[in-house]
Amino acid sequence: MPFVFLLVSSLSWAQEVLKEVVVEDQNSQESFASEVKKDIEGTTIYSGKKVSTTRMDKIPVTSTNNFRQALSQTAGLLSSDVGTEGFFSLSYRGLGDPHETFNIHTLHNGLPMSADMYGYPANYFVPPFQSLEKIEFIRGGGSLLYGPQAGGTLNYVTRKPESSKPLAGRVGLIGAQKNGINSYNEISGTKGDTSYLLNFNHRQTDGWRDQNDRQSIQYVSGHLRHNVHPLHSVTLDVNHYQAAHQDPGGLSKDCSSATARCFANNRFATTLKNDDLAVKRQHVSLGWEHTPGTSKVQAKLYLSSLDRDSFRQSSPGFGTIPTGNDTNIQFQDYETKGLDLRVLKYWQLADVEQAFSVGYSGYLMDSPFLEEVATGNPNANRGTLNRKFKRQSIVNSMFAENRFAFGSLAVTPGVRFENIRQVIDEKTGTGRQEDRTDNVPLMGLGVVYDLSEKTDLYFNASEGYTPVAFATAVPLGTSQSISEDIESAKVDSQEIGLRHQSQSLVFDVSAFQIFYSNLFGSDGSGTTQKFINTGAGLHRGVDASVQWRLSNDVSLWNKNWGDLDMYFNAMALSAEFVSGPRDGKRPQYAPDYTFRTGLIYKPQERDKLALMATVFDEHYGDDTNTANFVIPSYTVVDLTFEKGFKGFELVGGINNLLDKKYYARVRATGIDPALPRNVYLGVQTQF
Repeated sequence: MPFVFLLVSSLSWAQEVLKEVVVEDQNSQESFASEVKKDIEGTTIYSGKKVSTTRMDKIPVTSTNNFRQALSQTAGLLSSDVGTEGFFSLSYRGLGDPHETFNIHTLHNGLPMSADMYGYPANYFVPPFQSLEKIEFIRGGGSLLYGPQAGGTLNYVTRKPESSKPLAGRVGLIGAQKNGINSYNEISGTKGDTSYLLNFNHRQTDGWRDQNDRQSIQYVSGHLRHNVHPLHSVTLDVNHYQAAHQDPGGLSKDCSSATARCFANNRFATTLKNDDLAVKRQHVSLGWEHTPGTSKVQAKLYLSSLDRDSFRQSSPGFGTIPTGNDTNIQFQDYETKGLDLRVLKYWQLADVEQAFSVGYSGYLMDSPFLEEVATGNPNANRGTLNRKFKRQSIVNSMFAENRFAFGSLAVTPGVRFENIRQVIDEKTGTGRQEDRTDNVPLMGLGVVYDLSEKTDLYFNASEGYTPVAFATAVPLGTSQSISEDIESAKVDSQEIGLRHQSQSLVFDVSAFQIFYSNLFGSDGSGTTQKFINTGAGLHRGVDASVQWRLSNDVSLWNKNWGDLDMYFNAMALSAEFVSGPRDGKRPQYAPDYTFRTGLIYKPQERDKLALMATVFDEHYGDDTNTANFVIPSYTVVDLTFEKGFKGFELVGGINNLLDKKYYARVRATGIDPALPRNVYLGVQTQF
């Protein structure tokens, strides 16, 4: 990586004196749903990094956790619009299969929330969007503070307790078609040195598919904070998530087969009538904050337990009905003990304030896996032992950054060191045993040059890393094996951009390049299928986002009409494999272009109306670019609103307003159809 050349070139821009660091424009923060400009927040240095933040209170309430709407102002992210939340999928710039958001590091209040961020980075849990203050997305080129993942970091940040009175609350109930219910209830407050927040959320639906499409979700969360001293505070966070998801299976493109269910004939058809996924997650964290003068220390000790149980009938072909009556049953547990420690220290260099950040993040995870098969019983909950193995991850990550300030220029070099040990001990089958340790140093660089208080140029570059995960190290298919010389994947990314954030205008335009080597994949099929490194991919493109406000200072016919925010964001992407057996092919979920546009109208404080459009070009759902996995281009429009009355608010909307018949995800089992036009309506109140 050309870090030295870029650093020397950047330093040649240096100015003679440092002006006061502006963390962010607070007025613009309150004005728009999106933010793009940050410097330092808490113990995190964002200087020179590309960060997009969506403030959830600035868009109307969604009927469920609707990623298409919540991320409508974040360029580059692709959501797969599946009907079942347990299978939600996000991907970024064409970097791999979005299935269960494997390639994006997800956090809840800064702590990992995937099953195992290295060994099995699947996501089965999302906090209710009504509980969130904001969603932050830190691009892959600038997320070394949280992890080495190529796709960057998505952080769900929970709303803070009410600070002005001892008791406040929110109550909301939304109803939707197909027995859709979303009930959110919250109380919070502050008395003296203690603040608290408790919430409960229940979501359910019978689903739109003909059979086996129900889901039910319960979420309970508690937060307690106590200031034991003006410089010290302790926090306790507890949450419990439990979900039951039915899986109706994928559909086919073949309308002539008697055993297939064709998307074109009936997008609501069901192929799997007995498949279920049950998820239970419990999490507790104890935090401590210390702010002595020019320093800030944050430490979090956490325990997490995730149970993932699946019950699947004998695997069918692409969009076809199962021919057997066996049930494959898997019980996976993930028990985690972790520590996250971060320190930020301001210091002086030639009477100019600098900032140094250092930290440690580590965890120990035990993850037993049990697979059973029930022969001749498609509804079984238990069966005969088929495979059993123990898995363990021991992770130690150290990182450090320093923001060197030179007038209008700030340069932030950073380093991260990964020590990852994965142990696998299979008790059945092949008896495979693995004990693999990776020691990986990674480098990063962020550069920002202030053209004005509200506009800057930025550049960032970083190295990324993806270890050989459990799912690859021990293939679950009876005909699958792993290459003895398989290596971890590596990522090299660079990005340069221009951004502006003011009270009436926000924009961020950047060009990026990502080189992804030692990609994971499989070679062959049937009895010869083997997991291998399949070569390298080169991803280049441009991200652009803009949000402009027609201020309420503009009046027509002697009347102020409120605020009208207009937004547009787009990504143009050129991605292809440049070596290996797929040389010249296009990576999966890498459309040539995506764009989103819309209007958010706020006639007064408690009223919101949003019209949002999402457009994706045709792309593939696999790396071999086969006909079954073509995802046609689609356009989806959503209309949502909130209307305030005395004592309550009416909320509602129409998702997929134009009733487009489309799909955004394809798996080996077939096409996952997106939802048709659907309507929701509810009420909420605050006290």
